[in-house]
Amino acid sequence: MAKKPDITTIASGYYSRQALNTNFENLQDGFDNTLSLDGSTPNSMGADLDMNSNDILNAGTVNTSILKLDGTAVVAGDLSASGATLSSDSHTGNGSTTAFSMSYEPFIKDNTQVYIDGVYQEKSTYSTSGTTLTFSEAPPLNSGIEIVVTRTLDFGATDAANVGYTQGGTGSVNRTVLTKLQETVSVKDFGAVGDGVTDDTAAIQAAIDATSSSNQRLLVPSGTYISTTLNIKTNTYLFGVGIIKRKDSSTGFLLSASGVNDFVVRGIKLDANKTGATGASFAVFAQSSCYQFRFDGITVINGKSNGIAIRSTADGAENTHSYINDCTVDGCDGYGIEVQDCKNVTVSNNSVLNSGSHGIFIYGTTVSASDAITVESNFVDGSGRAGIIAPYILGTTNFGVTRIQVLNNKVTRSGENGIGIQTSSGVVSGNQSYTNGTTISHQGILVNGNYLTIDGNSTSNNTGVGIDVGDGQFISITDNVVFDNGIIGIEINSAESCVVDGNIVRNNYTNTSSGVGANQRAGILIHKGAAFSGNSLDITVSNNDVKTGPDQEYGISLLTDTNRVSIVNNSVTSSGNTEDINILADNGSFICRDNITSVASSIASAATVTVDHNLRFAIITGTTGITSIVTDTAKYERGRKLDLLFTGSLTVTDGSNLNLAGNLSATNGTMLSLVSENGDWYEVSRSVN
Repeated sequence: MAKKPDITTIASGYYSRQALNTNFENLQDGFDNTLSLDGSTPNSMGADLDMNSNDILNAGTVNTSILKLDGTAVVAGDLSASGATLSSDSHTGNGSTTAFSMSYEPFIKDNTQVYIDGVYQEKSTYSTSGTTLTFSEAPPLNSGIEIVVTRTLDFGATDAANVGYTQGGTGSVNRTVLTKLQETVSVKDFGAVGDGVTDDTAAIQAAIDATSSSNQRLLVPSGTYISTTLNIKTNTYLFGVGIIKRKDSSTGFLLSASGVNDFVVRGIKLDANKTGATGASFAVFAQSSCYQFRFDGITVINGKSNGIAIRSTADGAENTHSYINDCTVDGCDGYGIEVQDCKNVTVSNNSVLNSGSHGIFIYGTTVSASDAITVESNFVDGSGRAGIIAPYILGTTNFGVTRIQVLNNKVTRSGENGIGIQTSSGVVSGNQSYTNGTTISHQGILVNGNYLTIDGNSTSNNTGVGIDVGDGQFISITDNVVFDNGIIGIEINSAESCVVDGNIVRNNYTNTSSGVGANQRAGILIHKGAAFSGNSLDITVSNNDVKTGPDQEYGISLLTDTNRVSIVNNSVTSSGNTEDINILADNGSFICRDNITSVASSIASAATVTVDHNLRFAIITGTTGITSIVTDTAKYERGRKLDLLFTGSLTVTDGSNLNLAGNLSATNGTMLSLVSENGDWYEVSRSVN
């Protein structure tokens, strides 16, 4: 097709030479702009060919260096296609055969057309499976069978960068499939196999290195990936449902982070393969100044040593701001979860099962190296040693852990203490501790330290003491439920400025073969513990509900080496024990008053009447005159009120240790109210009825 030339009409033969030359030049220009059928020159385009929305027909081969479809370049080799065609197979019926083969798989039955002797067959009369077509009834003998299959259009490989993607929602924008697929990277993108046999260490490490540097998430899909130590990097985000298993005969950590930050490990399962490993190392270990990281929802099993361990430097200078949440740690030979020399760490909602040593171990190697630790809502079961423990610094009585909160955890079947916390400024609240310990030295909850709150816990069926508090000051033990423990319900050992208030204590000293000494088999015991340096002083025991078991000696027992103790407003119910409230603290001042006990209130009159130190009201029978009133043992009391009701006629004489407003001539129905002061009794009021 040529460009239309401009031709001038010549009117006469005179002076026409210039006009002819101009026409010839215009014709030449037109031919120069021609696309030839035979390909003769020039036959080339100097500008775009605009088809004006029309098609190019019968093009044959398109030979071009650059092809663009909808503005996207498609280079040679990106796209190939074989056109949709018909595949036909012919068979002859024998009257019995129903199944016939096809040379091309139709994928769906709608892609077939079947004829018998030229008659079209309904699709309901046959089925397809792979390259086999089966009739419901065999075609007749010698019938001609034709099976026609419409072949699909096959496309070759296309670069994802050249394929568009639109999310489809309001406001979504167009981008390429490449950018969409690269949002998540899989370890399989780097050659990991996950067949449980191939060593995938190099592939996974390459994936970690690449994604951490580009701040991308790294997926571990379903499968078992055999590995030696994998090193977490800053900005690693490792997640998925696959299993990473330690390679046989390997040592070192399975997952290790050192001096890095801002990383997440979520959801994957880590099998430390303790039967195949040669070294007693941790399954997961974040060490040497890691901070701002999270282990979230991972499962750790079969650790040769510890399951999950995080450690900072010895002085705990780094604010780790780290989390171990929703994880399961099962069957590790060492600690289930360890936090050492770290600050601002949360360990919550984890299940720690069958650890060879402590279940959750919080530790500081220098004073206050671990600080601001929260251990909350964990389930710890079957630990070889303590369930949850934060001990003193080894070999000292210094606190390596400060400001720890142990909240709402459930601890059971530990080999030693259920919960053992030795700290300053701590809270132990809402925990359940039961069936822990193997000897009487193992407690449900053991707490030492200063400024502590032990509140709302439940302890039961522990081998030793339900709640044991010692060697500290400013401690509040309130609203706990303590029952069926081995020797003592609540024990205060050499603590100072303690309040024991509002607790329910039931039926302790169930381990009758424990050999616990006299006066110590009590619901609440206050004394100087042999392991501690100070005395128990400034102790208030109030508003507790104590019921003794059949083998207990006392509901509340106050022993020697105590001072400034108040036992007031408690309810103590005996089950045939020696005494409801036992006081042996003759060397220190104390108050014991307004307690409700099961002491008998009927006393026969005598010159010297002996009343139980728990008694607040007594009926005096008989007619023998009274000259003094003493307590059952040589105990000193201050402020205890005692009301006496007389049933017979007698005289109560002013004198001795009775300071009355004159002698009292009592008859049936007379009331006398007294208050104690250091062994003496002072009249408050009298009523002769």
